Amino acid sequence: MKIFRNIILSSVLALAAFSFASCDLFRMGEEVKHGNGDAVVGFASPEYSFKESAGIVRVPVQVTGSPLDYPLTFDVKAEALNLVDLASLDDLVLFTQKTDFKDYGNGTIYVEFKISDDTEINEDRTFKIGIVNLEGGKLAEVTETVVTVKDNDNNPYEKLWGDWVFHATSSAGAAVDFAVSISGGFDEETIEANADKILVCWGAAGYQWSDHTPVWYLSYDADAQQVAIIAGKQLTVPGDVDWGAGGNQYAMMLYWDPAQGSSDSVDLPGSWDKDLTTITFTPGLGVELGVYNESGYLGYWYRYHTITMTRK
Repeated sequence: MKIFRNIILSSVLALAAFSFASCDLFRMGEEVKHGNGDAVVGFASPEYSFKESAGIVRVPVQVTGSPLDYPLTFDVKAEALNLVDLASLDDLVLFTQKTDFKDYGNGTIYVEFKISDDTEINEDRTFKIGIVNLEGGKLAEVTETVVTVKDNDNNPYEKLWGDWVFHATSSAGAAVDFAVSISGGFDEETIEANADKILVCWGAAGYQWSDHTPVWYLSYDADAQQVAIIAGKQLTVPGDVDWGAGGNQYAMMLYWDPAQGSSDSVDLPGSWDKDLTTITFTPGLGVELGVYNESGYLGYWYRYHTITMTRK
């Protein structure tokens, strides 16, 4: 019996030792990973700037080194600096999360929030985000970052994006309407390159037979509050047009003056209204959808004048 009791006692002691070890390996169901105890936490930059129209954005918090035990945890607090005419910070941004951020060795944690976009012209608004309640590491030099939300209503570039209807009179005197979409481009690299300079238009009448929807361009001038249809740009890829003249035919956007003819070097100016619902181009003047091949200009497919565009 004594031997049996000793065996039971040994088993209990072993189980207790395993339980203590388990407590070190698992906390509330989370596996504990060990590090060097040299974790430093801080924002990647002391300031960030986002457009009012940016939507959901993320500010990075960097973790260098490692805590003794994972996860490293912290909270953030947000404080208004200059809200201009808003009553509270909640009217400007909505945070996805402010508490219980955890790092398991990823190196970067993101503070995410959605920016509210209004239609009023106002000064840029600012607020700051700070790291608080850090456990498992030391604070870096940059523990707060100032976020500037830049107003975009005094620069309507992005507000011109969307679906529009192109209205015009054809060279035969008929009224013409067709759908056009305006954006900054079809990929991030193009959008960045075109920003505040070029608007990309997608769609043109008369090309139902085309395998490619024609793309044409507007120049953009915020100071003059004007756009202009850019002449001399290809609408379609070579081989996409069959005008019956042979070769790899394609369409090109041209300027058209009913009294003087067409040109590939003159742009057609226009301006938008205060509500950004109508773009009006120079009355009486217009554009031509010219057809080309390797030999040069072949003729035109369509000509339009007295052009306006209205938002759908």
